[in-house]
Amino acid sequence: MQEKNVVTIDYLGDPERFADFLNALWFSGNRILTSDNIRECKADSSRIWKDADTLHTSEIFRDLTREVSLGAHTLLVALEAQSDIHYAMPVRVINGDSMQYHEQWRRIRNRHRQRRDLRGAGYLSGFHKKDRLFPVITLVLYFGRKPWDGPDNLWDMMNIEEFPETVRQYIADYPLRLIDVRRYPHSERFYTDLRVVFGFLAVDSEKDALLDFIEKHEKEFHSLREDAYDMIAVMSHSRELMKRKHDYLNRKGEVNMCQAINDLMRDEFQNGKAAGLHEGLREGELNGIQLAKKVFFLWFSGVAPADIAQKCQITQEMVSQILDDVS
Repeated sequence: MQEKNVVTIDYLGDPERFADFLNALWFSGNRILTSDNIRECKADSSRIWKDADTLHTSEIFRDLTREVSLGAHTLLVALEAQSDIHYAMPVRVINGDSMQYHEQWRRIRNRHRQRRDLRGAGYLSGFHKKDRLFPVITLVLYFGRKPWDGPDNLWDMMNIEEFPETVRQYIADYPLRLIDVRRYPHSERFYTDLRVVFGFLAVDSEKDALLDFIEKHEKEFHSLREDAYDMIAVMSHSRELMKRKHDYLNRKGEVNMCQAINDLMRDEFQNGKAAGLHEGLREGELNGIQLAKKVFFLWFSGVAPADIAQKCQITQEMVSQILDDVS
């Protein structure tokens, strides 16, 4: 879990990607925000209060927090990465948002105390009626393969329907801003490598769709930035891809993921993991495996099934059988 969080923070902490992500989410992919609109800020927030002579403190850490300027205005955007469903996520988000608002208020109050410029109600609250807080938005990025079945808001965690409507209207709700990465429908809105990372994770459990996707984005996968490669390898649970990374890393810090996957598939065949692909073939076990390998790699290279059949001198039905057995 810690590995996934670290990789996600490193990857999405890039200002250009962060801006790209928000543009896709808020502006349908229009490039309203750039890296210049994204500023680093600390991910932890603290609360301090006194009880008689005792000083109490509490602290909370968000996975990633950035200050975003939008025109003349500023807001704080926190990202929380989830690999597993969390059935109390709205409460976690509320707690984090509350701590960040509390910290903003405390800083404003301390400034006023130093200036001694508040009177009356402003002095009691430590906040002038013209003071303003930065809005806080928390986005939950869910990377799990299982569809999210957790709560979408605070009310989902209550038996709210048991109360009369006249009472319900007084119970505050709090929506969860959740992005289900593997089912995100608008990866075409991204202009950074978020497009291939989100797209890869969306189909990484479907062999045919995955190979089609890699072929479609062959240029991007031939020179993928290292942190993007790490993101794909870790989130798709491919330890083998991670172990092989340095074999395909160039001096620019780019990884040839096409070659990494190609070699991984080849080695699986050589290790005997493709035994059984030759079922139904009548040319002997060794010839069957060699034929299956040839069919698979022609197909992986983008050759149409009819052309594969001609090159291998077998029927198109046999090509389909071999490819189906690989699935």
